Amino acid sequence: MQTNARPSILRGAEKVPDPPKLYRRAINWSKDTKYLGVTLDSRLTYDKHITNINKKTRTAKARLYPLLGRKSKLSLKNKLLLYKTILRPIMTYASPVWGGGLQPPPEPRQNS
Repeated sequence: MQTNARPSILRGAEKVPDPPKLYRRAINWSKDTKYLGVTLDSRLTYDKHITNINKKTRTAKARLYPLLGRKSKLSLKNKLLLYKTILRPIMTYASPVWGGGLQPPPEPRQNS
């Protein structure tokens, strides 16, 4: 019997217990795993997920450049439609989950 079990996430600096088993096969411990398209790590920082989303968005944007670029013959309305239907869903998928992992930009320092 073949199993496609995902790796388990080990949280923190706790002692590494024996790996869990599924159908008498050990499931290896991992620092991160992907669940429903969201990459979860042991500290729930979502850094790897945000990096993956950024990479996917840049790749899709590069592939759409002939249609979205300045020299494209498409109207602005159609370019906006491409952005809303292809790029924005990539960027915002599951954002209510991982959006809390974003760090706010530092506030500017004021000289006294």
